[in-house]
Amino acid sequence: MPSANAISASPVDGHVDLILVRHAESTNNMLYDVIRTQHGAQVSETAFMHEEARARHPDPGLSERGLRQLEHLQSYQWHDYFLKTGAFPKCKVFSSPMRRCLQTAQAIGISLQSCMDGPITVHPSLFEEGGCYHRQADGTPVGLPGSTWCDISAQFPDFDCLQATPRGWYDRPHMETSAEFDARAHEMVGWIWSMQQDLKRSGHGALVLVTHGNIMSAIMSILFSGTPSKALYKHSNTGHSHIELFSLGNRNMVVCQSINKVTHLLNDRQLIGGDHTVDDRWIQQFAARD
Repeated sequence: MPSANAISASPVDGHVDLILVRHAESTNNMLYDVIRTQHGAQVSETAFMHEEARARHPDPGLSERGLRQLEHLQSYQWHDYFLKTGAFPKCKVFSSPMRRCLQTAQAIGISLQSCMDGPITVHPSLFEEGGCYHRQADGTPVGLPGSTWCDISAQFPDFDCLQATPRGWYDRPHMETSAEFDARAHEMVGWIWSMQQDLKRSGHGALVLVTHGNIMSAIMSILFSGTPSKALYKHSNTGHSHIELFSLGNRNMVVCQSINKVTHLLNDRQLIGGDHTVDDRWIQQFAARD
């Protein structure tokens, strides 16, 4: 094991800025408020889950409020992250294959257009916990294939794809389990570190991932503590977090610069939402993991 002095003497290398962005509000996100309005704030957990399963869409688009959030996001001055340099660094942008993220990434592509090297790339493994599924009448979750790359490219022709998905991006017959989710989160963190090395070699400065609340939280928990279930990092819809990735000798190191920034919504605060610990189901979903 190298001594502390040897480590401190090693050059700091491979600095890359990781920006994690949660999607804008989806029609599924609205369900929580709709159910409480229809059944009362004290609706039982069993009744709540039944109503959510009945009404949720396997791969929803954005709500009206979500579309308004995008109007602010696509004009956001991302250089606020980098006040010393006054400019956002050269970057690569990746998106979940789920529709709400694709729509959000499209808006980010407008605001970051001058900084992006290449098109927005769809990463098939950036999907939300659970995958693409619907519940049968008896409550059993059944996996669905999700959109094919042909479907996605027809709606988002300027996007690229990390790997072809001719049969859809979700390949399991069941809802993703907690163990499968944890394994995928670890795989995504491994991919992030491999991208850090690639970006370092190519001279890029930032990696932007447009994804979902639970997978963002798991990625951050692994980066900071080594496990996806150590802590919960909640985000508003279109909230974004900034993490610096460094190499120091043989060690990978992370620095947290900000969590859940919603600067772009501060002039229209009624658009800030999706981050209530209880009402937006953050703690319930976190506690329900195996």
